[in-house]
Amino acid sequence: MSTHSIGLLPLRGLMWGLALGLLAGCGGAEGGQEKEQKKGQQADTFTIVAPRDVEEQIDLGEGGASVGDVYVFSGPIYDESQERELGRIDGQCTTTSSPGPSAEARRLCIANATFTEEHEGAEIDAQGVGRIEAEDVVFAVTGGTGEYRNARGQATFEFRPNGDVVISYELDTAQ
Repeated sequence: MSTHSIGLLPLRGLMWGLALGLLAGCGGAEGGQEKEQKKGQQADTFTIVAPRDVEEQIDLGEGGASVGDVYVFSGPIYDESQERELGRIDGQCTTTSSPGPSAEARRLCIANATFTEEHEGAEIDAQGVGRIEAEDVVFAVTGGTGEYRNARGQATFEFRPNGDVVISYELDTAQ
């Protein structure tokens, strides 16, 4: 088992971005959140920022990246200005292909953003396959709890050079 202080660097923050980005302003018109009606459905678009906090790379197979390796992450999430903490993100990724230097490695990831205070612990769940060499990654939003219990849509994770993961959500939250 090996621990990296920036375990996402080779993964380009895929998991962090994913889980961390799931929550961006999530409250009224604050934090970059917009609400709009689309064909009778409630649509939410917002962005959150997740600095890399706790991360662990677990090397389970051959030394170096190999199928079955696990990456686990957790940390706070903030509004776009990074002035207000919105909750936490937690997730994990499992390496599903590690074809070597000529092809791109991939990880199957799940990420859960839990919001505090005005969202009463509501959660957003996302999952997808992340490409380790990608600049940004799009995951499916597969549901949630509380005000996000019927959420569907997508979460785009952008990995910044400073280590922050910016997550932009486009949700259909029709009840």
